Amino acid sequence: MAIDQVEVAPQRAELDPSKLVITLAKELKPLPELENLVFGETQTDHMLVVNHDPVHGWSAPEIKPYGPLAFDPMASCFHYCPNIFEGMKAYIGPNGEARLFRPERNMARLARSAERVALPPFDQNAVLTLIKRLIEIEARWIPNKPGYSLYIRPTIVGTRPALGVAASDHACLY
Repeated sequence: MAIDQVEVAPQRAELDPSKLVITLAKELKPLPELENLVFGETQTDHMLVVNHDPVHGWSAPEIKPYGPLAFDPMASCFHYCPNIFEGMKAYIGPNGEARLFRPERNMARLARSAERVALPPFDQNAVLTLIKRLIEIEARWIPNKPGYSLYIRPTIVGTRPALGVAASDHACLY
């Protein structure tokens, strides 16, 4: 007598801040003089990276030393541009603590944008938790001077490794 076997698809992982892996830079960059800053030309010591694929879902998030990202040459971000970003600011509040300016609104816009360009959905609170952890690590980069802030640009790019107009079921959030 044969027993019917039912294959159960593996459950895809949700974005989980509790799985965060942190690798700190061995050497920290010198902080630039505020008066000489040029927007977009100076990067902090670390970056947040999380990948998504249709089989496993979201990978364990990583905060690691700032550096290049590697994508398949066929990645959809290079051919069809399913790429999105938000602009956020971190600043020092009156009590000396780092603050983000309206981060929930940024996360809501990022989620709407992801849906519109058919990128994988994500937990907004999870991404915000990860960004806050990155800001804690990079706190020395937040200028403690009125009129200055640390610009944070959460970005999601489609990384589906194939040509063809289709939703990108692979992505990299950084």
